[in-house]
Amino acid sequence: MRGQRHLRIYRAQIPDARGGGTHESSARRYFCRHCGSALWVWDPTWPELVRPHAGAIDTPLPEPPDHVHCLVGSKATWVEIEGKSGDPRFAHRAIAHSRRVTIAGAHHASPFEQPAAFNRALREHLRAALAAAG
Repeated sequence: MRGQRHLRIYRAQIPDARGGGTHESSARRYFCRHCGSALWVWDPTWPELVRPHAGAIDTPLPEPPDHVHCLVGSKATWVEIEGKSGDPRFAHRAIAHSRRVTIAGAHHASPFEQPAAFNRALREHLRAALAAAG
């Protein structure tokens, strides 16, 4: 990777479940040390996933091999789902427990129970976008 000396990493401090302090998030948020632009997030919990921020991608993206629509059960009634009628759609995020989830708690909740096809499509899309970015 070129320009690595211009990167900085932020790791959030997450409140402990019992309110007795904080611990460092496992997610690494990469950003430009000069302008502060958010670039991508990577978490060793899911090492195969790199989550680039859309505003950091300055090249045309390839057409993804598949379209998967998540959390459509909570979309506003006026939102139209784009894509093909046969695209996989998932109404909700599956969380392994029924307790109330806070933003901090969701950070540590089980990952989306996504089908392998979704993860494969996401990985391919990100690989192509990163390759195009050089």
